[in-house]
Amino acid sequence: MGVKVSSNILYINMDGDIDHHSAALLREESDMFFNREYIKEVIFDFERTKFMDSSGIGLIMGRYRQAKYSDAKVSLINIPDNIDRMLQMSGIYKIVDNIEKLNKKIS
Repeated sequence: MGVKVSSNILYINMDGDIDHHSAALLREESDMFFNREYIKEVIFDFERTKFMDSSGIGLIMGRYRQAKYSDAKVSLINIPDNIDRMLQMSGIYKIVDNIEKLNKKIS
């Protein structure tokens, strides 16, 4: 798990199990970068995510609200099927982009 910034893009790696504890750690780290840097995009990478509960959705929503204030966009990548189903049911795709699905539409 980890958070980093490169070229004003905040990358949030959602590794392992995303539950209340891990979401709180990611929230703290990402808040630190939002307070120190100009962020124009937030990318959540789910490549190594095994499990996510509603805390993960709350984490995404919170970063979306922060990004909205600076006109930054929020995107999700490498989403496993089990997480994708949860995100679909939550309605999160109405406000954030799934990069893989966007790329398929463009191709």
